[in-house]
Amino acid sequence: MKRKGTRIQNEKRGHPRYMYSALFFLLIFAMTLSPVFGEEGSKGDDNSTKDGHVILRDKWGIEIVRLKITAAGHILDLRYRVIDPVKSFPVFDTKIKPVLIDEQTGRDLTIYTAPRIGGMRQKARRPESGRVYFILFSNPAGLVKEGNKVTLKIEDVKVEHILVEDSGSSVEKKDNSGG
Repeated sequence: MKRKGTRIQNEKRGHPRYMYSALFFLLIFAMTLSPVFGEEGSKGDDNSTKDGHVILRDKWGIEIVRLKITAAGHILDLRYRVIDPVKSFPVFDTKIKPVLIDEQTGRDLTIYTAPRIGGMRQKARRPESGRVYFILFSNPAGLVKEGNKVTLKIEDVKVEHILVEDSGSSVEKKDNSGG
């Protein structure tokens, strides 16, 4: 009897649902500890992107640092820096639902929600100026690929043409490719 009970317990521990939950806990933990690679902010190539960035900074008090593919292409990791803690406070409210829009298909990508954990976005009671926070978005079937462009929509503010980086990209790679 005891042996059967142990076997059942071991099978439950190895169930994919539990493994996915554990994987996402580790992912979140690793992301909060990892340093943010990249430049001071994302610089747009055209006026519409620059305008969107300016509006994002003026209305919400944040600036986009980068957007990368992670979790084997199933999640998009958006990193943003708080510029004005007072203006940025509503961004941390779970009632406000940021959305990424794939510019090729027009499909909305929502915040990833893990079972038992909830929405995968960093929460802060008191946002700190200069600190980088994250929001994880679902990328079903790897719809968005490296090099694609997306639009970030937070209520009525849109930031267009955000370039999606590969998870392997870093400052060192960019420096080596330049010469």
